[in-house]
Amino acid sequence: MSLKNRGRYREDVFEQNGFRWFLVTLVVAVLLGMVLRQATSSRRMTALLRSNLEHSQIAENLSFSEASLSLADGWWPEIAFLLERVEWRTAPSCQDTAPVQMKRMRVPIRLLPLIKGEALVALAKVEDLTVDLDTLKTSCGKSVPASSSAPVAITGSSPEAAAPTIDAETRKRLQAMIRGLRVDRAELFFENRMKSVVLEDFSAVWNGDDLEVSTGVRFPPATVFGEALPPFLVNGTVRPQDISVDVRADLNEGTLEGSAQLRPVRQATGALELESEVRIAVADLPLSVMTPLLRKSGMVNENFKPRFAWLDCAAEVKGLFSRLLVQNAVHFSQCEVSGHIGRVRVESALLEPSGVWHAPMGKDIEIVFDQLSIGQLLETFAQEGPRGVFSEFGNFTGRLVIGDERKASVSGELKGAQVKFASGGGSALQGLQLGRIDGALSAQHLDFQISKVVLDGGETDMTAVIGADLGSAGIERATVRVDAEHLKFNSRVEKLLFTGPVENLQFSTQLALHRGAFDDLKLKLEASGLKGAEVEAEKIRVTARMNRTVGDAAVDIDMDAPTVALTDRSPIFKLLQPALFDWSAPEGLLKVAHQWPFRKLNVKGRLDDTGFTWTRANVELPVDSISAAKKITFRSKGKIERAQLVEIELDALYPSQKRLRWSVSGPWLKLAHTGLSPEIEEGRVPPLKVLGL
Repeated sequence: MSLKNRGRYREDVFEQNGFRWFLVTLVVAVLLGMVLRQATSSRRMTALLRSNLEHSQIAENLSFSEASLSLADGWWPEIAFLLERVEWRTAPSCQDTAPVQMKRMRVPIRLLPLIKGEALVALAKVEDLTVDLDTLKTSCGKSVPASSSAPVAITGSSPEAAAPTIDAETRKRLQAMIRGLRVDRAELFFENRMKSVVLEDFSAVWNGDDLEVSTGVRFPPATVFGEALPPFLVNGTVRPQDISVDVRADLNEGTLEGSAQLRPVRQATGALELESEVRIAVADLPLSVMTPLLRKSGMVNENFKPRFAWLDCAAEVKGLFSRLLVQNAVHFSQCEVSGHIGRVRVESALLEPSGVWHAPMGKDIEIVFDQLSIGQLLETFAQEGPRGVFSEFGNFTGRLVIGDERKASVSGELKGAQVKFASGGGSALQGLQLGRIDGALSAQHLDFQISKVVLDGGETDMTAVIGADLGSAGIERATVRVDAEHLKFNSRVEKLLFTGPVENLQFSTQLALHRGAFDDLKLKLEASGLKGAEVEAEKIRVTARMNRTVGDAAVDIDMDAPTVALTDRSPIFKLLQPALFDWSAPEGLLKVAHQWPFRKLNVKGRLDDTGFTWTRANVELPVDSISAAKKITFRSKGKIERAQLVEIELDALYPSQKRLRWSVSGPWLKLAHTGLSPEIEEGRVPPLKVLGL
């Protein structure tokens, strides 16, 4: 193109009307933008909103630090007011503390719906909402009297008429003003900010005349006494005449589902209340998760510490919401605890606000136990139990029936118990089964009768009667009586206690305990047909007695046996051997090899915390088959400590010889003979001479 034509082209372009309008529009747009920017600046928006709020009812309570106008929410065009650091106070004079605070609030303005008569504000959004519930309960530092905050029973103030959740006029104003509200995170403090509840993704949106609400509720560990819980998912609908709420939570392995129906009602006094019906169901829920709630409700004490136990249960309660757990009973149904503790099931039960349990329709509560581990049960309630007696407490199968006046009866059987026996540094277990257990319980006392006892590898016809007085800390006092005309332990226990088999044991004992310690003890034991590796006897009788109530903490023990045969393997024989010289030789006076026929055994001693002390232990050894008068009488006194240390003084009385004396000391398995008489030490006592033969 030539220079001449190029110049003519420029003149044609600039002379066109469209370009002139473009320049005019650009200038106007810039001017309008500057005006709009100036008109919508944060300073002018703040002044404008504050000026308009001066004539509203909420101006005295609501405040904000800064306001601005936003034309887009991300990439989406939207006209909205942004309010920074919003605060709301309970009263105009409350200048020190604002119980409701928001970091930022976005209020979208809907111009076209406003022309149609719909809500002016779209879905309002709030960031980081905090609510101090303690401050909401006060009026600028003036606390509400404690008596007014506590539930008060109103005689004759039953609901008279239904009341709307939100009156029609208020609902219409709200619907015309705002479509809904969304809060990303809201934290509610209480108990001087020591505990809190967090709402996540809170949403409240109008759906016709109904208000649909949804949120996630999170309880921090401090609120639930250290147990961290996943969020609870809550959905609710506020209708003109009632409110419905559904809750669900996945708690570790289990689930919690709940629902509530709330209906506003007007009392005869004019007060507005909520008639409530609440249902909760849990499945496979770890019992430890429910422990804080169970403690809070008073169902268990602080010692309750369940482990490896799961809960399935449904509960329902009806009544006025403000006094729901104060005046109304909770109905439990299909409740079951299972796990390492075994299985415990309750079909139906009512828990009164006073803490009294009873069955619906005046029936008895029936609790079914299946393989209930007594050891796990004691551990759950922080009880020790007699560990020195039982290695395993066994499993109980049966049922507990709770009647009126807090009285109950129990029946069932116990299997898998292991009684622990210990002697001489060794131990052995005896399996035990209680085929029939019948008992009666009350708040202050319990009684049990036990029969049909089975010993694994043994035999018995044992019966037992147990009674106990209960206190706040558990069993205060207990009495036990056990009788057995025939008793035979398994071979391991027999070998431990008697070094061999016993044809029969007759056993009878009465004992009293005070807070787990013995107060009184009476025992009679008779062993027949004992054939041990160290001792044989046709019959041995043992009696024991203790009475701590008179200040005596020791057990007095008496033992006697008409005849006792000791072998040279017996530790008792080794104690006596220094005074027997060489009589065990083949040409000696005692002709029975490796066995010594003693008679008239008698022992009297005391058992206490330090060990066993005897003041008398006598036995005779006949040495003349022709004349029974020819005998040696052995006597001793001494002590065996619990550490197996021995200190014994012995003497031997011959028919025509002065008394021979010696001592024994040291560990039981390594005894040392000391303080020997010269005759014993030199071995120069003629056997025939000392016997008078």
